[in-house]
Amino acid sequence: MNGNMFLPIYFFVLICAYKYGWKLGLLVALASPIVNYLATGMPSITILWTVLLKGVALAIIASIVAIGTKKISITNMAIIVACYQVIGVVVVLAITGNVLLATSDVIIGYLGLIMELIFGYLVLYLLTTHRKTDVVVN
Repeated sequence: MNGNMFLPIYFFVLICAYKYGWKLGLLVALASPIVNYLATGMPSITILWTVLLKGVALAIIASIVAIGTKKISITNMAIIVACYQVIGVVVVLAITGNVLLATSDVIIGYLGLIMELIFGYLVLYLLTTHRKTDVVVN
């Protein structure tokens, strides 16, 4: 149940796509849920496609926002999270007609979405501002 509440797969897609670009973002969006399913059986096969869909949407949107704004902000994170969730809800609802399935990330995972927004900003900020310095060893 914690995966449904905290949505950890999306967090890593956000970080990868925003910081390292759409290619790595898409790789994580596709590979992470599939590997996780093969290793643990979660997410269940019945919703795996929705996780993949939202992950791909997140990777594309995060990359576009990062390239377009060239800055990290809470506002950017909020735009990204809102956009990929709206796209996910609309597409899943159009395909299945199932309101509960379409809105489950928002209803059950609202804490995860808030954490994604806040911690996504913090991690990206730290990755950008605190770069590793080269150390010369004699």
